[in-house]
Amino acid sequence: MVDVKISCRSCGKKGSMDNMKYDPEIRKNLICPECYASKAAKLEKGSKVKSSLMGMQEKKEIRPVEKPVPVRERLAADMGIKNIVSDKVGYVCGNCKYSFSRNKSFPLNDTCPNCGKQSLQKRHIVHHDWVKDLGE
Repeated sequence: MVDVKISCRSCGKKGSMDNMKYDPEIRKNLICPECYASKAAKLEKGSKVKSSLMGMQEKKEIRPVEKPVPVRERLAADMGIKNIVSDKVGYVCGNCKYSFSRNKSFPLNDTCPNCGKQSLQKRHIVHHDWVKDLGE
């Protein structure tokens, strides 16, 4: 095999291509073993300083995400109200017993959306699902 001599990209000294190494900073240029050792030592020292600085940074406290409580439920709990009547109106069909609810402002004729007969009866909806959380 032919011994090819090239110059170091850092110091300019000529050396065998077999001994040359890639520059740890640029990773494109070939440099001699002496320059490689000095650059590698600088990089290692810099990484130690960087890791010690990273350890000195304040660690952020991670808090669990809480599910937001609706205002109506929060006010009811503060005032000690057990049941709250909803903004919705419940309906039950007298013919097929289909039950559903709509907002009070929703225009609705007396026909059942399930069977089409005009036999709907209104009923009030009370929220009971969150009352269990209050200790009842």
